[in-house]
Amino acid sequence: AALAARVANLDGMRACAHVIVEDNGCGMSAATLKNIFQPFFTTKPVGEGTGLGLAMVHGIVGRMGGVVDVTSEVGRGTRFDLYIPLQAVSGRNPDGALEGDDLPVVVP
Repeated sequence: AALAARVANLDGMRACAHVIVEDNGCGMSAATLKNIFQPFFTTKPVGEGTGLGLAMVHGIVGRMGGVVDVTSEVGRGTRFDLYIPLQAVSGRNPDGALEGDDLPVVVP
């Protein structure tokens, strides 16, 4: 319910791209989930990870007005749902054709 409220309030949420990334790996504990978007947080041994990847994803999606939602269960895997607002493009297509009433949408 909290995610639905956040998605509904995204910049009027005309339409969004919904990207799902999931695995069936070891999953994450609640304690780990609390920190995954913190810069330099990693569960890897020293020298094997910088802990910047998820912080960067969270920052980029947030700057586009989107939301990253994460669910994880230890022993079953993790799922990331990215909701990124779409923006209509007017004018010309890259090939030079004029746009009609059906405008393409792109991630800003």
